[in-house]
Amino acid sequence: MIIPSKYRPELGVSKDRPRELLTSLYLRGSMLYATNGRMAIQIPVEREPDDVDGFIPVEALVEARQTCARSATTRRQRPGSFMMSARKATLAFDSKFGPIEMKRPEPGVYPTMTGVIDATPRRRTHCISFDVAFLSACAAALGHKCVTISFDGPETPIIVQALDNTGAAHAVLMPVRPA
Repeated sequence: MIIPSKYRPELGVSKDRPRELLTSLYLRGSMLYATNGRMAIQIPVEREPDDVDGFIPVEALVEARQTCARSATTRRQRPGSFMMSARKATLAFDSKFGPIEMKRPEPGVYPTMTGVIDATPRRRTHCISFDVAFLSACAAALGHKCVTISFDGPETPIIVQALDNTGAAHAVLMPVRPA
């Protein structure tokens, strides 16, 4: 499969070992999925004829990205992408030391994403664009990792409040215009 280098789906997997199913990525059709149970990520990939649906360990994806980034051949053939073969039992990619193969895990049945993520993102009734770094800064300033956001429309200020919302502490985040 060929994966655009700009995507980092590994950031969406669970770090929680008891939830082993969610600690790997999953290739299904032309999409690579990641979830930790609280968020779900879908990345489009270009499949090769011998690619097979299944689990892909984060370590294999990261290693393939790093190895292919250093490969002059990959940069020439597919700039901005990296390649990995997803066979039934193994994952394979080329390195400067030769081919690398890793065993594919089979911890169970990966959650179905149907109904959670649309195959093609559709425009929702309410859409708003904002800089996530500013939202993160607002949450930190309020002393919480989880916040509630509310807004009246796509170009109105966003009110950011701590989940406990016990006082008047809140932040205002300005929306950005979509490109």
